[in-house]
Amino acid sequence: TVREYFIGTENEYTPVTASSVSKSTYLDIDSEIPVDQKAYIASDEDALLSRYTIYVRENGAVDIDYEQETKGASVGAFRKLYSEMLPEDRSRHFQKMLGALAQAASATRELVTDIKAAKLSFSAFIPDYATKAGDTMTVTLPEIGFSLPSLTGSVRETPIFIPGNRTSRSVEVKVVFPEGYSEIEHLPRSLGRYGYSIDAGSVTKDSKGRLVLTVAERTDSRRSVMYGADDFAALKDFSRVASGRANRTVIVRRKAR
Repeated sequence: TVREYFIGTENEYTPVTASSVSKSTYLDIDSEIPVDQKAYIASDEDALLSRYTIYVRENGAVDIDYEQETKGASVGAFRKLYSEMLPEDRSRHFQKMLGALAQAASATRELVTDIKAAKLSFSAFIPDYATKAGDTMTVTLPEIGFSLPSLTGSVRETPIFIPGNRTSRSVEVKVVFPEGYSEIEHLPRSLGRYGYSIDAGSVTKDSKGRLVLTVAERTDSRRSVMYGADDFAALKDFSRVASGRANRTVIVRRKAR
């Protein structure tokens, strides 16, 4: 007897083709476990993409344009959230998003949600976001950083369990500095391991000659993994570097006249 099952209709908002088990060969109905090992990895389209463009003013204040896009199986949750959200809840929700940027952040463009495309965007102004010291300017990048859980202590005798993640996450932060700041003092360190990568290699100039730095971060979807106790030191060191303040910081210097 052959039975057909349709996977990926989590709610009425979810695209029929979107499923976190879309790469499985078949589903074992008795155990309800996708048989193919890849089933524990989300499809390439199951992703959350965040993009920041930060325009730094001479006095250290910044103007931020933010965009977010949801793809794959997570689209249903996005559509449900914003379709059913009451106006007063939406206002509180937006204030929480602004607060996540900085306590002093204020909206310069209201929250816009495209339910069909599963996208949202807004703009904000933050005073004193960048720190000036002499001829240098320091900017802390939002949302950048990665840490592995349960890595406390100095010695490990038991295996280390790293939980899986069905949704990939990408963050792109573009920083446009004021004219004159053209010498780079510090960039985040480019990394790539344990399903996480950060690339801080893009340095360009815009049409006005201003320095533009772009940092791209990605956390891949992955299966749950068990590492041996011998891997503890390497895991802890990677987590320390990837989550450290230095890897969320950009420092530039004004070119001497």
